[in-house]
Amino acid sequence: MDKEMRKRFWNDFLIPTQEVTEDVAYANPAEVARSLVRARNWYGTISEDVLEAVAHIETEAAALRSLEMHKNSLEQFIVARTMLTESLKALPTSVAKNQQTMSVFALSKATPEEAVDLSDIADKQREAEDSKSFWLTERAQAEIMRRALEKTTDWLVQYINWHKFELREQV
Repeated sequence: MDKEMRKRFWNDFLIPTQEVTEDVAYANPAEVARSLVRARNWYGTISEDVLEAVAHIETEAAALRSLEMHKNSLEQFIVARTMLTESLKALPTSVAKNQQTMSVFALSKATPEEAVDLSDIADKQREAEDSKSFWLTERAQAEIMRRALEKTTDWLVQYINWHKFELREQV
């Protein structure tokens, strides 16, 4: 959701109030009813935004898993080839310490083409992480708006019910 749309949402969120006197309600019930209708309409828009963000997050997560698997298989191939060509019976313990040292070792033994492939994979992973982070933020903002809308909608319904009760007592 863009900045202008968020601004419209928060502007629609406000309910005009009037001075409290004995014969006038705090808020005009007709305005409260209009706000309830606007809230209902906004709920659909926000729900669409949440669903869109979730779909993008799942897509980016799948892309990250795929890139990680591709990178791991390429690194394993490089390490295996190195062990065969250099007659290593076992990897040095410093190489097998963790994934990062294994990755650095594979990169140091990679051919220029493999190094370019590993670099491209790393770039794509960063892009996917950035995109996933963006969509996580979008979803979080939409969820905040949705929760605020739910609480306000509850209050609007309570206000309308209170106003109906007040009108019944006057009759």
